[in-house]
Amino acid sequence: MHNAVITSVLRIASALFPSPATQPETSVFKNGELEIDYSAGCAYLKGEELHLTPIEYKLLCLLSRNVGKVLTHTYITQQIWGRCAENDVASLRVFMATLRKKLELEKNGVQYIQTHIGIGYRMLRIEKPEQETKKDSINPQTII
Repeated sequence: MHNAVITSVLRIASALFPSPATQPETSVFKNGELEIDYSAGCAYLKGEELHLTPIEYKLLCLLSRNVGKVLTHTYITQQIWGRCAENDVASLRVFMATLRKKLELEKNGVQYIQTHIGIGYRMLRIEKPEQETKKDSINPQTII
């Protein structure tokens, strides 16, 4: 039992905090107007710091380190909580909804997180924001 718990904790830690050999050259992730400073443990949107709960921050980091990939509900819950049960998936949906509210402030604005119904979630790669000269245009998104 203790070995399983230790293994889960180590797996989560390695996913969220990779060893220096596997870290990218920079510890800052940028996607559109979203910026995550992994070394400082902070996230910013349009230059303003996001006030995230620890779980929301872990979810954001997990998605950003796998940008463009669909992550299953099971994989996400195992990485965040170390287990997966039906109520964990329900909790995941709530956390994703609150994270989305903090990331996607405008109703027709940029969508960072895409839901794959019955499967999981994916962070979309966002092109650099264009000048806001066209209010009715939708921001372009690149899906990897």
